[in-house]
Amino acid sequence: MANEYMMVSSITNVLGQAKDCLVDLGESWIDSKLPENLFKEVPIIKMLMLGRTGVRTVKECHEVRQISQFLLTIDTECTDEARRKRYIKVLNENAKQFEKELEYVTIVVTNYLESEKPQMLGRLYLERLDGGLSWEEFAEYASMLNQLIPGDVMLLKEPHHKRKQSQCRDLLRLTALGLMYEQDSPNFPDGDNDTIKDEETSFTITEFGKKYAEIVKSEKVICMMEVHSIQEYISLLEKLEKLYTFRTSNNVSIAWIPNFTYKPHFIYRGHGDYRYTILPGIFRSKNGPEGIEVYSLFEHNILQDFISETCRYEPKVSENDIGAWLEIAQHFGVPTRLLDFTENPLVALYFACSDASTANATVCLINEPGYNRKFFGMYRAVQATESKYKVNRIITDEIISQNFAQHAGLGQYIQWPWIYKPHYREERMNMQQSVFMLWGADRRPLEQFMVPDDYIVDENVQNSACGVIGKIQIKHEDKEKILRQLALCGINEKYIYPGIDGIGRYINKKYLFKSNNM
Repeated sequence: MANEYMMVSSITNVLGQAKDCLVDLGESWIDSKLPENLFKEVPIIKMLMLGRTGVRTVKECHEVRQISQFLLTIDTECTDEARRKRYIKVLNENAKQFEKELEYVTIVVTNYLESEKPQMLGRLYLERLDGGLSWEEFAEYASMLNQLIPGDVMLLKEPHHKRKQSQCRDLLRLTALGLMYEQDSPNFPDGDNDTIKDEETSFTITEFGKKYAEIVKSEKVICMMEVHSIQEYISLLEKLEKLYTFRTSNNVSIAWIPNFTYKPHFIYRGHGDYRYTILPGIFRSKNGPEGIEVYSLFEHNILQDFISETCRYEPKVSENDIGAWLEIAQHFGVPTRLLDFTENPLVALYFACSDASTANATVCLINEPGYNRKFFGMYRAVQATESKYKVNRIITDEIISQNFAQHAGLGQYIQWPWIYKPHYREERMNMQQSVFMLWGADRRPLEQFMVPDDYIVDENVQNSACGVIGKIQIKHEDKEKILRQLALCGINEKYIYPGIDGIGRYINKKYLFKSNNM
């Protein structure tokens, strides 16, 4: 009995000490972190956190910790001052709405048991502030978090799973929440045989699940620069050109690299949704078992079918010129391993803003010399013959021969996308100043090739010699204004799409703008 009493007493003391430690930690977070928080002036947060003293129970401490962790995530992952100012402006303009939203957040977050979930909720709410989530979507994800366990996010990072039915309890939970779907039907008893076969079942992530995983995963995303007008856009590009111009020093370790001033040469791609990943269409369709890339399996067949059907319209192009037909196929919307870029930043801005969706747009820019230094070790201008060799090599290895099993670890295969300027066979390519990226053996999105030092930023630059990729964000409410500014510069539908089709689009848009201004 004495031993049992001592055990109970010991446990009580430990719990009491743990409570005191948690209380101290919670109050220290309030004192040191939260006064600087983005939401410090919001009444509900001010009442619950900043004005709260005398936290005494474990339950109260838990609530403090969860809310603190949510707010701390907001501050930690929103370091860009321009972004913070924009958030403050949005919060002030919609004070009553965000007061209601944060009331909901404080109730939901205190019901989470795991410390990781307030962090996830913080990332979701940042996405909400960025306009990437509607309130309804955010509320659905927030409610869903309470039913997930920490390891579920790791499962969602892999888009496809195949397990025996007796081993897929966690995947079935994700399926019930709408984050994944089951591709194979379960095996039900047949007749008098009441034994269910323990066969493998395939699960694939849903678009809803992809969006959730992309937002809450802990890895840093590419830092977004932001512009609100064509003037800001041009000024930013001028600034980046200066920031990413560098000169090699005399003490460079590679003797054959001359001392030289290297200026950036940017190529651009505009897209209507800032969450877009840079990947060609041939690798985007995944409809088969285990998410097999259906298009890419028949890449050579697709191209040959296109050549057979269209060669009579292009009599000057040899049927054996696969590179030329690849470019023509890309132009007419056939899925290929090419991705369109442009040398004209205004053309990219037009494509970003011409999308009518409510999502924020983005212009991706690639520093071509920096890209070639990183992936191909080139500290000089690319020769035309060398570029042609690489294009032909990728086409031969990846499309014609299709030696996919031999890619891994073999240096003769070109792994990374190659940038090149095509022959302008028709006026649209000329007006759009087309540049292509041709994917090699590695079929991942371009972003996955990069490390943090590769990202282009507009301040506190530490990587002028190796800045490779950057993304410029345009708020959806600025799209129409920027399109009007581009029209004043002559960048409109009849410029982008020369011919009668483009003129028709131009007339349509011209009078739409006029009616809006009456």
